[in-house]
Amino acid sequence: MRKFVFIICLSVFVMDCKKQHNPTPQGYIGNWELRAQSGGIAGTSNHFPPGNGHELQLAADSTFKYYEGATIINQGTFRIIKNSLTYGTQNFDGIYYNFNTEGLPIQLQGDSLSIGIDFDDQIVSLYVRQ
Repeated sequence: MRKFVFIICLSVFVMDCKKQHNPTPQGYIGNWELRAQSGGIAGTSNHFPPGNGHELQLAADSTFKYYEGATIINQGTFRIIKNSLTYGTQNFDGIYYNFNTEGLPIQLQGDSLSIGIDFDDQIVSLYVRQ
């Protein structure tokens, strides 16, 4: 009987550990080109034409690279946690770079990806899938 209880407890523990893994949702994986940025204290809005060289790569192994032209500007790891951020009454998925504890809202709508939020003087960046 003790073996049976031990096996049940071990199974529950292993299942609970798997739930906390937070795998990256597959829709976010790919190459994304920056097309617009808006927000900030001055409320600026910048648009970028196709082929502008500002590219974000999100890989299935939870690594990212950000390019400006052929130069890597930033790289490391990321994770996406569902409904981890709240602004006002809205919940957002959050992207966390390089084990940072402060995430940015991330939203996927078709072939468009927005990172950040135009709330409280923050900047939102809009990307299009390549």
